[in-house]
Amino acid sequence: DNIESAIKDLAALLVQQGKPEEAIQVLSKNRDRIQDKKSVDNMLVGFYQNAGKHDQAISLSQKELQRAQSDGKKAQILWQIATSYLRKEDYLQAELSFKAVLKLQPNNKTAQRNMAVCLFKRGELEAARRLLNQILRTSPDAKAAEILEAITKAGAGQLPEIDEIVIETTLSDFSREISGLAQFLLDRCDYRGARSDHI
Repeated sequence: DNIESAIKDLAALLVQQGKPEEAIQVLSKNRDRIQDKKSVDNMLVGFYQNAGKHDQAISLSQKELQRAQSDGKKAQILWQIATSYLRKEDYLQAELSFKAVLKLQPNNKTAQRNMAVCLFKRGELEAARRLLNQILRTSPDAKAAEILEAITKAGAGQLPEIDEIVIETTLSDFSREISGLAQFLLDRCDYRGARSDHI
């Protein structure tokens, strides 16, 4: 419907202009005019995060989590909850939420890195180091190495740039993680017929 699209487009435009509060008002005020409530809720979660209203984002995400059917959708919603807690600097709840993501997606390296950041922020340097070393033992990971270096500097009394790393890490796109099956297939691919400069 054109009205629904116009409302969503207007809200998205307001966020792009740095006006997430106004975008929230537009969606909330016109919620009854939009049939697909899930899409409104998804947009609102992002807008709440942009506006720094993490409690509202968490609350709405938890309602979505109860309705989620697939493990993939549950992991995505748990990711939203975890990053909201991380941005809110509630590192214990963020860690617990990242653990829930890892129960559904045990090989999600981004969730593992974020969990290590939470451990570090809670003063559990050794546990954070162990987790990051575990990641690095399984595969090369530049971001995990960077976080490990920052944690090592912090342990030596140097001020690390961990807050910048946290921002970059939380902004990592959840959907970019490669599934276990895709990684399995890529690891076994011999790229026969593909030019070497395209690999």
